This record gives sequence, structure tokens and C-alpha cells, in this order.
Amino acid sequence: LLLGATGAYSARQYIEDQVLMYKSELDQRDVMLELVVPTRPIQRGETIRAEDLAMRQVPERFAESNAIHWQDSDELLGLTTAFEVNENRPLSWAHIAGSAEPTFSSLVADGQRAMAVRVDEINSISGFLQPSDKVDLLLTYGHAKGQKTFPVLSNIEVMATGMQTGIDDGLDSGLRSFTTITVHVSPENAQRITLAQQIGKITAILRNPKDKELKQSKALSVSQLIGDNEEKSTISQKTKTVARLARARIEYIIGGL
Repeated sequence: LLLGATGAYSARQYIEDQVLMYKSELDQRDVMLELVVPTRPIQRGETIRAEDLAMRQVPERFAESNAIHWQDSDELLGLTTAFEVNENRPLSWAHIAGSAEPTFSSLVADGQRAMAVRVDEINSISGFLQPSDKVDLLLTYGHAKGQKTFPVLSNIEVMATGMQTGIDDGLDSGLRSFTTITVHVSPENAQRITLAQQIGKITAILRNPKDKELKQSKALSVSQLIGDNEEKSTISQKTKTVARLARARIEYIIGGL
């Protein structure tokens, strides 16, 4: 009996020790950090106010390395966001325009992708294209009169032009020479752009930022373009011919005394 009681006590003690050790590991693993989160969605370029911020406790293992701690929240007041941030998502210094710790990957929204698109001087709007602009993308492919141009995507956000991003406020505004632009798209649209770049040339068309219309124009072929001009020319020639005949018409009056 004594041996049985001793064995039962030892087993219970072992279990209790294991539970305590497990709890201790959980406590060490789940150190909670007090981080800054937005109380509402904040658009790119908005000025941050005190009422826009709140504190949320987040396990350290889930927090980004450059997340903003609540004790530093006063430093955010009056600053602007580098891009749109979601409500209740912990802010990081990469979200802040002009931050000393920006990372380009953090500018990519959840579920979206950043993709580079080749451009030339004409395609880059002679260098006037800038980060945060919105563009439409057109694809031109084929040869000679079989060549066609049609819309690929509309109202696409430009994240970067060459090495310039929306958070590079210190760059010389005169440096506008680049051979690629980086656009913010869904994975599905990234596939469309990849295929388009393989089969033809992509042209970016700058949009007014207030223009939200997504309606796309129809495809246009070279033969259609030339055909339209030839048709207009034919109509014009017919009109001129009718006018000449009208001017040359002689009126005869037949009658007698």
C-alpha cells in the first residue's frame, strides 16, 4: 500500500510539474505588446490625428519587427500615411510617409501583388508618370494590318516608377528617367499582364485620379483604323462631287407665247 501511495503521489506531482512548465512556456511565448492600430480606414496621404489611433495588445510572435508601439504614438500625430491602411491592423513605420524604416513589400495590400511592367519614354508619359497615379493598360500585338490594340486593365495604381516609390519624398523631382513601373494588382491581373508582356507591347495611359469609370473601349485593328479613314475620305469625295454637280446644273425653262 505504501509503495502504491508513493507511486500515485509521484505521478500526480509529475503531472503538476509538467502543467506548470507548459504554462510557463506559454507565458514566455505569448508576451503581449501594446501596438498602435487605426480606428478607421486611413487613405494614402491623410494626416494622422489622435482620434485615428487606438492601442491593441498583440502577441509578440505575431507582431512585425517595425510595428509602432503605443508609447510612441504621439510621434505619429501630424504625419501622413504612405498608402492606405486598414482599420484595426497594427501600424508599422513602413506605413508612414518619410519614415526611416520603410519596406516596399509592406506597401502591398493583403491579397494584392506588386508587379513590374516594362515602359519606354513615350510609354512613361515622357517621365511625368509618378507613384500613386492611376493608369489604364493597353496591349498592342500582331504585325502590319493584322495588328490590334485593346484594353487589358483599367484604373491600376502605380506603386513605383523605376526606383521611386510613394515614400521617397527626398528624391529630386527632376529625376524621372525609368524603364519600368510597378503596379498594384490582384494575382489574377498579374497573370494577365505577364501574358500580355509576352505577346506584345503594353502602353500605360494616365487617368485623372477622380475618374473611377471602369468601362473599357473595344479592340481596334489597323485595318479598322485605315478603313475608317478610307470610308471618311470616300464620303468626303462623294459630297464634293455632288456639290460640283449642283453648281454646274443648268436650268431650262420651256414655254411659248
